[in-house]
Amino acid sequence: MSPAVPTFLGRRFLGSIVVAFAVLAFSPVAPGSPIPAAHAGEPTNRLEVIGQTFELAPAGVLDVSLLLPTGVDAATFDDESRIDVISHPVISDRATFLQTLDQGPARASDDVRFSLDPAQPDSRITIGEATDRGTVITVSVVTEIQEDVEDLLQVNGVGVHPLTVELRVAGRTYDALSFVDRRPIDTPTVGELSVSILMGQTTPPRITDDGGVEVTDEQVDELSAMADTLTALDAAAVAAGIGDVPRTISIEPATLEALAIAEPALFARLSPLLAASELIARPRLPLDPGAVAAASTEDRLATELYTRWLQEGEDVFGRVVRDATVDRSAYLIDDPLSAPGAQLRRQLGTRMVVMPYELYAGTEGSTQELTDTSQLLTVELPEGSLPAAVIDPHLSARLDEPSDGPYVTAVALTADLLVMAREVENNGGLVQRHGIVVARSDSGVIDAATMGELIGLLATTPGIRAVDLSELATSVDLWVLDGLPVTLQLPTSSTVDLAPRLALIDGLSDDVLAYGSMLPDDDPAFDEWDRILGALPSTSVSDQQAATMVRDVEQGFTRFRHAIEVEASSFTLTGRNSTVRFTLRNLTDT
Repeated sequence: MSPAVPTFLGRRFLGSIVVAFAVLAFSPVAPGSPIPAAHAGEPTNRLEVIGQTFELAPAGVLDVSLLLPTGVDAATFDDESRIDVISHPVISDRATFLQTLDQGPARASDDVRFSLDPAQPDSRITIGEATDRGTVITVSVVTEIQEDVEDLLQVNGVGVHPLTVELRVAGRTYDALSFVDRRPIDTPTVGELSVSILMGQTTPPRITDDGGVEVTDEQVDELSAMADTLTALDAAAVAAGIGDVPRTISIEPATLEALAIAEPALFARLSPLLAASELIARPRLPLDPGAVAAASTEDRLATELYTRWLQEGEDVFGRVVRDATVDRSAYLIDDPLSAPGAQLRRQLGTRMVVMPYELYAGTEGSTQELTDTSQLLTVELPEGSLPAAVIDPHLSARLDEPSDGPYVTAVALTADLLVMAREVENNGGLVQRHGIVVARSDSGVIDAATMGELIGLLATTPGIRAVDLSELATSVDLWVLDGLPVTLQLPTSSTVDLAPRLALIDGLSDDVLAYGSMLPDDDPAFDEWDRILGALPSTSVSDQQAATMVRDVEQGFTRFRHAIEVEASSFTLTGRNSTVRFTLRNLTDT
């Protein structure tokens, strides 16, 4: 049992639940139609809902399409075979919703029985042809909102209702849990819950010892999946008859630039999809702002370095992605960030940070499972503060792995969002001042099939509004408890010390300029040295790799140093103005 919690949304329970639940709810499937491609696969040994009316009008018709379990043959139905459709009371708070996912509905409101006796066919049931996965049965039931009338299913109360479907055949019972959203009789006047879709690259750029960037097989797989997901998202939006769906992408500029050369076909597919997205501004190579802020206390050039790299990262996006929309206002925290680092980002235009739940839970000031993830928290900075959005752990848990039933996940997510919105409304809050980040726990690429199904639901479900991540910073309120904002205290210092690296770079830079001044303008050595110097500050470069890169550059100096031969003997100067002649010989072809 989940512990009892206050009904106020800010106190809702966010403890762990069983993710592998049997919540099964899908878009309508016409009687006798083939199984949708999204649900194609191996036969299942459970009862599976593959089509269903989700937005249910008052006293409307509820259509449910069922895929029979493995081994259940419609030809074996007898006078004892039947399907029961059971409605349950409306869910008024998220704690109850999560408990329902975990343990099933508490009690029933009404039920309607459908006989599968082949000797007395029921006109409300259609049995389709058998497929490789099984046989599809479609059930149509008329609903009501007040009177308990036989053969009508009572679904009374506006909001999300659990729906249980049971199949009884050959002495066995199979069941599945789904949800419907009972619409109000009149047009609702409440606001819409803002929902921001976030996903991105989780693999850091691979920086080579010569300062270049290689695209790894892992990154090719990840970015191919990103292209698949964004394509599915756009296709679902077209099918729903809407325009571009707001989505925010976090991707490394250096990886994207290298991808254009190493994998031109993939880049050509991904680039226009990114152009229709909001891209989070990032430095051209990974650089921890906290480490930069710490180094800036001794080396003011560190801040200038971060500022320049951030601008260069934005320039890369603008150069390789036509019409790219790059935004600095939201910053995704991949690793623990210090307060001075957050301060630096704020000075450069960041207006909100986004935190994975696990990182947030370990931050001082976190209320952990009692957190209202539909509002922004306050991050205290050395000067001022910064709002923070926390990725909801229950939403992300359903997105972390590809689902066997992508529409199952999509309906559970959509129903969850609606319950959160209506809980805000029921407690006197302004739904339009609340918002949720829909993302995986690592902010990685969401499964393409799940995303396509989710967009189809979000686009057609009243009360939900998709927005760019940057919009949450201005449209969502700060979370306040007992009259005070809920504040987080980030670490005061960074775990990465860049000062030794920057000192090393300073000394190496002087040598690069000295030896470079001896080379012709078209000599490639200077460009190679400069490229290595340009990659050394990155926090993706380990100290061991940095030492190797510096050693390679110094070996290049040695080649030129040994190439200069001096012919001269000892001499004594006899006055303040003397002329001494000796020979310098260049032993190279340069």
